[in-house]
Amino acid sequence: MQRNLKNLSTDVAEELAEKIPVTEHGKSYKITKQRALIKTLVAKGLKGDMRAAAQIIGLTPLAEQSRAAALAQKTLSAPDRDILAALRTRFMEEISQSPPESDNE
Repeated sequence: MQRNLKNLSTDVAEELAEKIPVTEHGKSYKITKQRALIKTLVAKGLKGDMRAAAQIIGLTPLAEQSRAAALAQKTLSAPDRDILAALRTRFMEEISQSPPESDNE
């Protein structure tokens, strides 16, 4: 079951990352499908479509979390990220190997 979720997630991410041609104000260029969907929702919201406006407002916290996570990744150097990954792996191995604590202590 988990494997299908990963595949769906990957499929969605890949589909949204594809670029499509658009024309705005007489100028043609390519943008990602994700960007096109966001532009469409914003345009509809600005025209009074309350469902579209609510969707954009609902996406805002997710966008902020994504931006913060990306910034955190950028602020760490590659060697620092490698060290943290190794520590996380080591910590998880130690947790999985340690016996459960007794409530009687």
